[in-house]
Amino acid sequence: MLMFTYKNDKDVTSSAQRVFDKGHKKLITTYAIVSALLIIVIFLPVRSDYLPLIRGGGQLTLSDSLYDYVVPLVTALLLFWVLFHDYKNNVYELLTFYTNRRWNVMLFRRVMTYVVPMTIGSFVTGLIYFRNVSFLDVDHVLLSLRYVPNVLFVSALLLAVTVYAKNSYAGLFVVLTYVATDFLSGSRLFSIVSLGANANNFYYAISPEYYMLNRVTLFCASVGLFYVACKRSTRL
Repeated sequence: MLMFTYKNDKDVTSSAQRVFDKGHKKLITTYAIVSALLIIVIFLPVRSDYLPLIRGGGQLTLSDSLYDYVVPLVTALLLFWVLFHDYKNNVYELLTFYTNRRWNVMLFRRVMTYVVPMTIGSFVTGLIYFRNVSFLDVDHVLLSLRYVPNVLFVSALLLAVTVYAKNSYAGLFVVLTYVATDFLSGSRLFSIVSLGANANNFYYAISPEYYMLNRVTLFCASVGLFYVACKRSTRL
């Protein structure tokens, strides 16, 4: 007897969300993290002389590390939690079966459910973080926007390694090693793909062109890693 299974990405995605995020605990945690970050930046904004200091070649590592390293790392830990059950007892095989395209839209939607709020939260809280430096002008927006590639890249890296290794611990190990090594080396080891371009003042300490290359490279690498991860996850 033949058995036909109707597969619909939207329906399966919703079902997967209900199964792997019962009570929306992970989503609630995501917004709780953004709320905690908001409280931190309200009470601990960046000093008002931030721009004169970095233009003089200074490095405000403590101030910039919050968004260069801490927020991306927390996002990666959150994503690790989200994906953990996919690779426990090979549940990902079932999810792969219900993917009816050459690119795993279902996985992408699930991941973006958490990455997008963290990315937007990073940008919005960043505006509040730099309110004493500049307010509601181009500089104000750019000061916050420049951290977005970090959140995207670390998330994409964890997803790609997890999918290819079929092990969420592998993805977490690579991300933790990358972030720790980059931070401890003062961004010298990974250089063009370093997260610490802001904390180590690449723009003024090296050159504006090198800084922009770093930001664009991280963003493009993020897009590429998200794509190859979702494409690879259509095959067992």
